[in-house]
Amino acid sequence: MFDVGDAVVHPTCGAGVVVGFTEYQLDGSTIRYYDIELICEPGSNLMIAVVRAKEIGLRPVVSESRLKKVWRTLRSSPDPLPDDH
Repeated sequence: MFDVGDAVVHPTCGAGVVVGFTEYQLDGSTIRYYDIELICEPGSNLMIAVVRAKEIGLRPVVSESRLKKVWRTLRSSPDPLPDDH
């Protein structure tokens, strides 16, 4: 579960920040939603049901240490391919 202020990434909408939670009543049950402000479109918000966030693919952003490892890998020379394919 994410908290207010957490940076998140939606698989199709991109990066954003959780700015709050909203609850709606539907058929007698309360459904809680993340209110996410998108980075690429300031002023645009995305509502994601908390119970479906993992299924949808909402995830935290990559940590700085892991990002450095990704960049190191991308900048390195590729391993030679074997001749016997």
